[in-house]
Amino acid sequence: VGTATATPAMGSHSFVALLKDLCEEYRLPGVEYELVSDTGPPHYRLFTIRARVGAHERFATSTTKKAARQQAAEQLYTYMRENLARLTKDFVEEEALVRAHERAMERYVEVREEVSWRPHLGQRVADYHLGLRTHIDPDKCELAQAALAELDNSEDKAKPEDVLQAAVAALGLTLTCTSPESESGALCLLELAPTSPALTFAGCTPRVATLSALQYLRLALAYEDTSKV
Repeated sequence: VGTATATPAMGSHSFVALLKDLCEEYRLPGVEYELVSDTGPPHYRLFTIRARVGAHERFATSTTKKAARQQAAEQLYTYMRENLARLTKDFVEEEALVRAHERAMERYVEVREEVSWRPHLGQRVADYHLGLRTHIDPDKCELAQAALAELDNSEDKAKPEDVLQAAVAALGLTLTCTSPESESGALCLLELAPTSPALTFAGCTPRVATLSALQYLRLALAYEDTSKV
């Protein structure tokens, strides 16, 4: 077995990232990782991971899947750099790591945006009517009010559904419509999310539910808490 060339010290995920970037830069097949074996007693399990790029593969064994994956990626990356040195001579590891870091940060921001909202668990029932004003940015509330006013004052009377969509978009919320089965007949539910408290408006038709949601939004956005003046 040949001795691998010296490689700069890198973070715990660096070789996985470097191998991925190498494949993308030179249009190689994507890296595939596979758990080959899981052996040993519960207190000392050994995991063997295979890293493969096309016909090239390397195996590594460690006490954690993460470490085995990293080691397999390191072996395969080193092998490919040595055997494709002429073709990959312009591959700069530092730049590849920067690209990998930027991609990781982009994914982090996306995830943070998805999970950043949390319901206000300390909200009192008596303050439910203040939900929109309290938990949505004031600028968004003003934009929603402006959208409502503009559509109300337009020469071509806008449909209630269009007015509601404009207000919801200005608030940065999403509108979901469902029609569950009901023993009493047709039923339409409109849910605004994320809000605190949760807001759902019901009607025997989508138009009725829409008008109910619009009425609530107009009142909630127009409300001013004089106790804070």
